[in-house]
This record gives sequence, C-alpha cells and structure tokens, in this order.
Amino acid sequence: MDTTSTFIKLMAKLPLELQYRVMSFIEWDEYPVEALLQLTLYGSSLLKSTLAEQLLKKIEWDSYTIRIGLGFEIEIDSFSFEMLLDVMKRIRSQTNMQSRYVTETLNILSLQIVKDYQFKTIFDNTKHLEISDFESVTRLISFNTNYLKKIKRCKINRLMGVNLDHLELLLNENIEVLEVFSEQYGDNDLKYLEIFFEKLKSINLEQKDLKIILDVRGVSLHRYDFNSLPSFKVPNLHTSLDIESTGSLENRQLSKFISKAFGLESITRLSIYFDDAELNEILFLENLKNLKVLKLSENFKLGSNSRSPVLNLDELDLSDGYANLSNVMAKKMVLEDCEIHRNNIPEGVEKLIETSSLDWDIVRLPLSLIKLDIRLRNDGLEISFENNIDVFKDLLNLKELTIFEFAGSPKLSLPPNLQYFDFKLYRSYSNDFIDFDLPGSLRTLAGYTNVLNHFSKENVPINLETYIVYIKVAGANYVDIMLPKSGLKFLILERLEVDAEGEDDFENVSLRLYNIKSLLEIEVVGDFTESVSVMAPNDDPEDLDKIKILD
Repeated sequence: MDTTSTFIKLMAKLPLELQYRVMSFIEWDEYPVEALLQLTLYGSSLLKSTLAEQLLKKIEWDSYTIRIGLGFEIEIDSFSFEMLLDVMKRIRSQTNMQSRYVTETLNILSLQIVKDYQFKTIFDNTKHLEISDFESVTRLISFNTNYLKKIKRCKINRLMGVNLDHLELLLNENIEVLEVFSEQYGDNDLKYLEIFFEKLKSINLEQKDLKIILDVRGVSLHRYDFNSLPSFKVPNLHTSLDIESTGSLENRQLSKFISKAFGLESITRLSIYFDDAELNEILFLENLKNLKVLKLSENFKLGSNSRSPVLNLDELDLSDGYANLSNVMAKKMVLEDCEIHRNNIPEGVEKLIETSSLDWDIVRLPLSLIKLDIRLRNDGLEISFENNIDVFKDLLNLKELTIFEFAGSPKLSLPPNLQYFDFKLYRSYSNDFIDFDLPGSLRTLAGYTNVLNHFSKENVPINLETYIVYIKVAGANYVDIMLPKSGLKFLILERLEVDAEGEDDFENVSLRLYNIKSLLEIEVVGDFTESVSVMAPNDDPEDLDKIKILD
C-alpha cells in the first residue's frame, strides 16, 4: 500500500497531459485489485475516472462472487468487496458524478443476498440489470420491487417452476428483452411452454417495446397432434427452432407446424434433421422472411435441378443432402458431404467451410470470398488442384486460406492478396519440394514441420512475419525448423495429436532453429507434457537471448 500511496502523490504532481502519457503505458491487470481500488478512492480525478471506467462499467454477479473489469474476481465476504462498495459510494458522492451511475450494467448470473446494505449500494449505483437466472428475479422482488425497473434483459433457462405472477410484475416494468430457452425432452415440456405463452398473451404486449427471443430445441415432430397444435404467437417474437426429428411427416405438415405454432415471420434461426428422404417440402423456407441462420441435415433437397429457393441469410449449414444454391445468399456457408448443383457457390459468400462437397476440378468460387477452409475429405480421397490450378487465382478478396491436406498441384496460383495460408500436409508427385509459389502479400504461413522445411526459402515472401508449425510425430525429441533467412518475427509451435491412450509421448522437446536473426517471439501452444527448450546451433547466441518465449 505504501507503493500505491507514493504513486498517488507522484501522479498528483504531474501535469494532466503527462498523467495521460504515464497511464497509457500501465498494464492495470498486472496489479492487485486492492491497489487499483485504492487508486480509484484516493487518486487524481484522471485516475479515478479511468479506473472506474475499466473496473466498474460492467459487473457480473455469480452467487458469492463479483466479477469486475480487467478479469478480477472478488468474494462478497472479503475486504476487497467492502473497498468496492466504498469506491461506488465515493464516486457517486462526487458533485460532478451525481448525474451518472457508477456501473452501466450488472449481469446477475445467480443472486445470493447476504447483507442488505451491500446489495443496496450496488443496485443503487447501477443503471441497468441483466438477469441470467429467473430465480434471481424472485429474490430481487423479496428484497425490493423497485429494482425491477432497472431490469432491461432477462433470461429464462427452465420454464418449470417459473412464478408467473413474478413474470407479470417484471413485464409490467421497463424490460426490453426476454429470452426463453425450452429443451423438449418430452410432451410435458411443450405444455410448460404453452402455459408460459398463455401468460404472455394475457399481458398487453402490443403497448410494450419488448423483444421476446424464444429458443426451442430438441423438437421431435412425431410426438405432436397436428390437429391441436398450440400457438406461441406473440408480438415481436424472434424464434430459434431446432427440429431434431421430422418423424414420418407428410408434405406440408412441416410448414403447418411452424406456421401455426410460431408464425412464419418469427423464425430467425432454423435447424432441421430430416428422417425421411421422401419429405421434400422445403420451398416454404422462402416464406420465412426473417430467417438468418439455416441448418439442414440428412435426406434434404434444397431446390432442384431447375429451381433454387430464394434465400437471404447470414449463415447456411448443410450436411448430407442436395442443394441448388443459385439464388441463395449467405455470408457464411458450411458444406459437408453434400451434392451441390453444378458445383457452383454463389456470389455474396464471404466465409466457406467445405468438406467432401465440391469437385475441385470444376468448382466455381465466388469473388466475394474472404476466408476459405477446405477440410479433410470424409471418404479418404485425395484433394488435388492439378486440373484447376487457377481456381483461387482471381479471388482478390481472399485473405485466409486453409487446406488440411492436398497433393499434386504444381504451379498452383494462390490469391494475390492472401495474408494467411495454412496447409497441414502437401505431397508433390515430382519431388520433395513445394512446387508452387507463395504470394508476396502473405504474412502468416502454417503447416507441419516436414512441409515447411521443404519450401524453397528463396521463394518465401520477404514480408512473411509468422510461422505456425504443427508437430505431428509422437516421440520425437528434436524438432528441426529451417526459418526463412530474413523478416520472420513470430514462431508458434502447436502440438495437434496425441497417442491412442490420449497421452503425449513427448518428454523434453528441443527445438533446433536455423536463421533466427529477425525472430522476436516464440509461442508454444497445445498438449506438451514436459518442457520445450530452444537451440540455435548455427546462429549467434545473442540472437537467441533476445527472443521472448511464451508457453
């Protein structure tokens, strides 16, 4: 604390501009929370406002623990918690602070009220409350109903046991967002949801600016009587619906269920697992005008050879089905084991994750692509771009390219503006070296050691800054890495695989690096059981000493 007092006195003597400069160099999270709270209590006006903003703008309450900014956790029975309360009262009492709340948002995960004065101090100095467990609303009501006015967002994770009278009290206040999660394990779960929505309908929601987010998961449609479906339609409803089984539905029953139960306009996220290949009812998706995320699995047909549905999505995730994507817009696309009509990915896609779905001899990729991830094929077949070496050439917007494994693609043309290239394995048909060039724009190159060591170092771009090296072979004690002769600043060593027992055979792993003159930092990530040491047999020892090693 003596050091803290000295710092407070020193800062008070400095001009304001110099205080700003000093504080810009300080890593606040490296100091004890008690010291920071003391600075907030007794420091200069600049110190107080800066630390109050970083520590107290958003707080999280979980039972007997308070999480404040910069990653600090404080137990509510500790001296630090009492200091926190003093900070709140002191800041609020400042004449220039009385119009402000100390804390913008308090997120309550689970509320345990022990000493009334502690909670009153925090609630009085908080502008908004967010509730992640509805039982906390009940506890708050028993403490002081006036605090209901501060609740802006509330989440209900379990419908059974929700006090509907307390729900009505909450909805009659200033709440803006109500999130409802419902996992459908059996028929009774839908009944709880129905009772809950009957209560919502009894409240005049049309007069309130309330957004209701409904997340319904695990729906098996074979359990429901389609002649007496419940309705969950309320104003401003946003529904995420996960149908895990379509059962033996007849055509039009799927759209009937969604339309009657939720309303077509309320669906924002939809996931469907198709049990029956004969159920081809899919074009109703065009009527889901607010749909943003769509996931289809097994036995589906999204469109036909002659027609593509018209969809405008944020994300499309398809697996084990057929899709005509000609009229489908989606910023992110995930394709796995799909048949794609004409191997055509439409314009507008910015991120594509592909597994065993495209014929790389003839595929057409959109110029809008920014990130492309080509996964290892599920059928074991090798990926090669030999018959389509210009497949990436014109992708001027592509910044990140990941190809898990490919082979035999000499003179492959990579995108001219590529910044990140990750290919775990590559096998040349003609020699041991990589037989294609890297673009000069590249900043990060990733691969297994045996791949990166077979690059012609003369062809490595001079602006390359980062190597990510994957370690594959278990039991190796020495890993040799030949770095480019100039420019490389960062080396990341990542262990990806373990043996069949789930344990690593590595003991003390030694990196033998070559050409380290420009290297500044080595980071070790992944599952290493023992230490990783670094050697540079042919380089100046002083170059090794200046490298920062993170693990």
